[in-house]
Amino acid sequence: MKEWIAILKVRREVFMHAYSAYLFTRRLNIVSIPLFREFIIEIKKGNSNYFLDKKEFESKEKYAFRKMLNNLAWFDKLHKIHFKNAKNLFKVSRAIYKMNMPQYSDEKLIKLYERFWKANQEAILPGIVPFIIEIKDHLLSTHLKKYLSQQIKRKGLKYGVEEVYAILSTPTEESIERKEEQNILKIANKLKNTIRDKRTKKEIEKRINRIAGKEIEEHVEKFGWIGYEYKGPAWNKKMIIERLVDLISQDIDVQKMVKKMERTPLRIKKMQEHYTRTIGIDKKHQLLFEQARKIISIKAFRKDAMFYGYYATESLLREMGKRAGLNLEQMRVISPFEMRDAILKRKFSRKELNERLKYTVGDFTQKGEKWLTGKKARKFMEKINIKKEKKRKTKFLSGLCAYPGKVRGVAKIIEDPKEMKKMKKGDILVAYQTDPNILPAMMKASAIVTDLNGVTCHAALISKALGIPCVMGTKIATSILKDGKFVEVDANNGVVRIIKSR
Repeated sequence: MKEWIAILKVRREVFMHAYSAYLFTRRLNIVSIPLFREFIIEIKKGNSNYFLDKKEFESKEKYAFRKMLNNLAWFDKLHKIHFKNAKNLFKVSRAIYKMNMPQYSDEKLIKLYERFWKANQEAILPGIVPFIIEIKDHLLSTHLKKYLSQQIKRKGLKYGVEEVYAILSTPTEESIERKEEQNILKIANKLKNTIRDKRTKKEIEKRINRIAGKEIEEHVEKFGWIGYEYKGPAWNKKMIIERLVDLISQDIDVQKMVKKMERTPLRIKKMQEHYTRTIGIDKKHQLLFEQARKIISIKAFRKDAMFYGYYATESLLREMGKRAGLNLEQMRVISPFEMRDAILKRKFSRKELNERLKYTVGDFTQKGEKWLTGKKARKFMEKINIKKEKKRKTKFLSGLCAYPGKVRGVAKIIEDPKEMKKMKKGDILVAYQTDPNILPAMMKASAIVTDLNGVTCHAALISKALGIPCVMGTKIATSILKDGKFVEVDANNGVVRIIKSR
């Protein structure tokens, strides 16, 4: 009997992105990786779990990794295609965003949707290979860490492997997210000295709007879409003002923080040169570290392109939905291959769409796919043999080092911006994942710990910019750690230890 493993969890996902799983069963041969026989997605109220056959996945990840090691030119070509296609997705999405949807025919709207769908899939496809290599067993990371361990030992150095790897695998290019955060910090710095006396929140917000209203509007115009992610809403002026209130109310030198973030790329680059020289990294492995950095930077750029695309095409979905008598959420659970008939022939079932919003399972094979809802979906999932992680009591969590360092502090679970009030300077911020909305809390933190893995994740990017320890990919931090627990974050070794409860 097949044993299935969960390889990915995505919160607040849209159907179109989940539907990309079909690429694993019918498009991988385009990037020279054998097709998967089957791929299963379980979606509960917009949150997705992705499952693959354990044996088949392990075979494919090893195949992809060997191919990469033996043919770096092929892997580098994939990066170039990945970047080019993500850039095209931005271009297509910007064009659609500028269009006046009500003036177009149903056929024209469908063609715009299909154009976006094609660009979206082309942006995702080249990234599947590095995804397979790194998502579960971190084959490239493990290979490079093993090499570093041998070199450090041979040279008699006292560097920590996780610490060195975190620096050498960090891209020095400025990400869009980092630019947004630098910009909002600059606005906050301008406001810091203008609001000295104690005022009500409403009075502060009015004063912020009066002093920096135009700059905030420009910020929203340029970066507001980042907050949209898969489903929105995008950031508006009110949201940005609220973030600014949180930032300027803290006892933090914002100007110093801005300068620190601006200097981060140069600081990281100098550290990379230092480690490369002192450890004696050979040319072959220098190229592999370059590939690791490209995986991170291009994936982050592609993710931004996808989020902008979902933001830019909301008006398109709304217009098609208006004509078909469907709301935005119902439109989002129509699969891309169903959309043409749904809009042109009104071929859809409202009951089925509403069931998909609650619970649905997608079963993709090389022959096609089927979508199940309700009891049928639950029965299907009960029949498959899913490898489950054992729940255990532990005082020791392990993950990956996003940025080195070792600190102790009080854990605070932050899952929503409303919970930021409980953060005090020096606390350990613990989250499933972080996003720009909780930046004020991150600036108070002495370290960050996340459930979610991903060197391109927000926590990894910001910890490097702020220079604070970060352990990501613990999987269970938010369920094991509770507010008030005193913990030690040893990011140098990728571990979190529970010292005691307070």
